[in-house]
Amino acid sequence: MTNNEILIEIRKGFNKVQHNTAIERQRGWTQAFINVLREIGFNEKLKVYTSSLKQKIGPRKGGGEWLFDLCWSYEGFGKDDWKTHYTGLKLICECEWRMNEDEILYDFQKLAIGKAELKIMIIQYKSEEQFMKIKEACEKSVDTKLYDDNAKYILIGSGNGKNDYEIKWQELWKRN
Repeated sequence: MTNNEILIEIRKGFNKVQHNTAIERQRGWTQAFINVLREIGFNEKLKVYTSSLKQKIGPRKGGGEWLFDLCWSYEGFGKDDWKTHYTGLKLICECEWRMNEDEILYDFQKLAIGKAELKIMIIQYKSEEQFMKIKEACEKSVDTKLYDDNAKYILIGSGNGKNDYEIKWQELWKRN
């Protein structure tokens, strides 16, 4: 799939998660969102690293958290393929559920220095105004030389309040 097709699949999966009222807030949603990303990464034949995977293959633990809350790696699947077949990251993701701007920016800046084609930041928000304020803070927090890397940066917000079931989806520094 192209990056745009992958983003469409991610959005569909996240909307399903958001509308599932049986999922426990925050911790449950985090795991559900990570599961969506994990499955799409597996379907794309990429090595997926996230703390929810407990495989024990090689020093990177074959899927445990590595550098980011979740990442998709171009590499082989053999025990030592990461030593000789690693060519980069397709996607990196950070989740921050605390509605504290400093905590969000701390995680967002990790994405800015990471090198990947797709960079996703998942947050929780109380209002449209708060979501847009966080979007603007993320864009202002990073020097242009860091985000001018042709990556797609996506800010995803999970509603908490009147619009509990609304997912906000905003591309940062949108390029035409």
